[in-house]
Amino acid sequence: MKKTILVIYGPPGVGKLTIGQQLSTKTGFKFFNGHRLADVVHSIFDFGTKEFVNTTNFLWLFLFEKLVKSKTQGIIVSFVYGVQTLEGRHDEQFCKKIITIAKRNRAKIHFIKLTCSDNELYKRVQNKSRTQFGKLTSATLLKKIRKSYKVDEIIPFVNNKVIDTTSLTPKQAADRIITQLNMNPLKSS
Repeated sequence: MKKTILVIYGPPGVGKLTIGQQLSTKTGFKFFNGHRLADVVHSIFDFGTKEFVNTTNFLWLFLFEKLVKSKTQGIIVSFVYGVQTLEGRHDEQFCKKIITIAKRNRAKIHFIKLTCSDNELYKRVQNKSRTQFGKLTSATLLKKIRKSYKVDEIIPFVNNKVIDTTSLTPKQAADRIITQLNMNPLKSS
């Protein structure tokens, strides 16, 4: 059976982490939380600097390729398209590298774009639970990011599944992804 890769992306606060965790529980796939990697790199380099971004992306792609080559049957990854690379200028190249790694290892890859209403997004981003993960918690800053970067855009050159999470729980969103992709969840979920 071919390895399956689920790439979840969307703006901060849309539900990538919680939906990724639900998908991992329901499918048994490994969830590669890139935010934790960024935390490690941030302990060495200042957030947003060229050194921070380049190191984070180098390690992200290195670990992603190791996961793709591993014996695990499926992988879930998440990131914010439009700000993954320095000022988002090379996000398309970053995505193409992900696709190349998947193809080179004969894995099936799915891109899932998460969206939600503006009101819900700004409400979610201010949730206190986000502070424990060192995530963005300012609606004002998120508004600036959305205005300056392509975080709400769809990746133009891939086949995307779009899931509106506005009125869905993370469990419901994960179930919808599993259904849309015709995947078989684990029996115990």
